Amino acid sequence: MLKPYKRHIYSDIEKYIDRRQIMLIWGLRRTGKTILMFQLIQDILAYTDNKNLFYFSFAEVVFDLKEILESYQRIVLGSSFDETEGKMFIFLDEIQKVDDWENKIKVYYDLYPNIKFFISGSASVSLRKKSTESLAGRIMVFQMKLLSFAELIEINGRDLTLIREDPDLWKRELIPLFYRYIKFGMFPELYDERDEDFARQYILNNVIERVIYKDLPDEFEIKDVELLKTLVYIISKKPGMIVNYKEIAKDLGKDQRTIANYLNRYTPQLCCGWDKP
Repeated sequence: MLKPYKRHIYSDIEKYIDRRQIMLIWGLRRTGKTILMFQLIQDILAYTDNKNLFYFSFAEVVFDLKEILESYQRIVLGSSFDETEGKMFIFLDEIQKVDDWENKIKVYYDLYPNIKFFISGSASVSLRKKSTESLAGRIMVFQMKLLSFAELIEINGRDLTLIREDPDLWKRELIPLFYRYIKFGMFPELYDERDEDFARQYILNNVIERVIYKDLPDEFEIKDVELLKTLVYIISKKPGMIVNYKEIAKDLGKDQRTIANYLNRYTPQLCCGWDKP
């Protein structure tokens, strides 16, 4: 399990807490978006009345956003947003599951300047597109990436400044750490894992299959999910490969245009990369 640690993105967001804009945190599954929100909540509660902070996750169940916020006003605040004293902080996790979320939040943003929204969502083309189009000028977007090697070094109690001053001095210690990082450490929950089979199964079950069978079908009309899974497997087995659409199409008995479409449109959602011919 990851030691208590604030990712580098935390300071990027923290400096804008007093700004009016909505904070959108997006990224691949299991990269720590919810933990980041909880860390922000913990620090905000140090100077904010408890009732002026609200968190809701749409990860498992989706309710109407308007009903949720009306219940918050009625049950917790005991008054409407415009009658409530002080600034309110509203955290909405996995917001992409809410229909028309961008326009619903836009209404509250425009009506109530005393509300600061923090929203999160899994890696999604439509999430970013909706945020930049419908909420232009009202939103700041932050990507929660996989754990960086620099962050892993800090988690292990090393001073990055000292290492950067004389990297050769630390080479013997850092090389084994780097090998462990590329095997296990890019997902926060696997940072201290040693079992390669468990790590592979964790990523397959909690990231790849959930994106392939759940996230992408929810967003796109994918006709052949199993083909997508096969293509992801091919790309992951040969990282950095030069993709030959014609050759893959022939091997799989599929149309070349279909292969090109699946690779260009869907696999980037899984952070897969390749060199085009």
